[in-house]
Amino acid sequence: MTQYNRVLRQLAATTIAGGLLLAQQPVATDLLDQAAAKAAELCRSGRYAEAAEVMKPAVQAAEKAGPSARLAMGLTLLGTIYHNQCRYSEGERVLRRAMRIWEGNPASDRRGHLGTAIKLAVLYSETRRFALSERLLRQHLSIWRDLDADSFEVAEVLHDLGYAQEGQRRYAEAESSYRESLAILQRLTGHDDEVADVLTTLGDFQLRTGRHREALENLERALAIHSRLHSEAHPDTLELSLSLARVYVEIDRPLEAEQLLKQGLVTANATIGPEHPLTGIVLMNYARVLGALGRHSESAKMEREGKAILEKFPLLDRRRYTVDLSELLSEQGRR
Repeated sequence: MTQYNRVLRQLAATTIAGGLLLAQQPVATDLLDQAAAKAAELCRSGRYAEAAEVMKPAVQAAEKAGPSARLAMGLTLLGTIYHNQCRYSEGERVLRRAMRIWEGNPASDRRGHLGTAIKLAVLYSETRRFALSERLLRQHLSIWRDLDADSFEVAEVLHDLGYAQEGQRRYAEAESSYRESLAILQRLTGHDDEVADVLTTLGDFQLRTGRHREALENLERALAIHSRLHSEAHPDTLELSLSLARVYVEIDRPLEAEQLLKQGLVTANATIGPEHPLTGIVLMNYARVLGALGRHSESAKMEREGKAILEKFPLLDRRRYTVDLSELLSEQGRR
């Protein structure tokens, strides 16, 4: 989830900073600019359904004027919004349309082209097409290494490449990609959010490979960065909360896991909404902790609610987020 929240945040920032905003253009593209700025603002508070409804008519109007870099950016924003709603087929179709525009005029906006490629690669990984994701990322990594080997763009591609490699069980390569991405970002300035994202991914990876102390250190560093940067509930903290809760269970601190998941559920409802699949995953994990702590009626209610949400999203790769925390807690009790 951090993966596509991150790329959506990056695209929203580009949109508001002027990635689409060019003066003296036809009315249709002026409307696209206005819609993109409004949709990006909605996305920052997790209101993806509203953002999609803002973008759809503006994109349709702009398409009548023919292919352009601005249309490709608008399509990329809409496709990423669909992705965040777990509307994978629609998101892929729209992102592919954007890629065709960039490929028809590859020199028009290299950064825009790369942004669309990353978002499409993330969608491939989220739908377990890791080899396809890796192929797309490697193609663009070579381009950006030639331009500037120590750039933010290279760090972004390496982050997503690591996830694609991990999905193919090439764990040493994945960790190397994550660490290289983190090293580049730490040498740059103004990318604290992205540093926190890579720390979260690396900590989650270390958790899954049984390195709990390293995972705890990286995940708590990520949480400290988020707490410093964001005074309000933020959707990017959800994957971090799930991973850190599992670490707390592994090191026999279940009450801290419960508190983290309780806050995670508040954040999920306030940002991505009560029907989002990640809200369902938070509910399931929270339910298992409550059950293991003996609060069975609360646990059963939460589990029913979580299952009802997740049944609506059969394509979601739940293995990345779902953890049988109750089993872990039982193991702790037997030690």
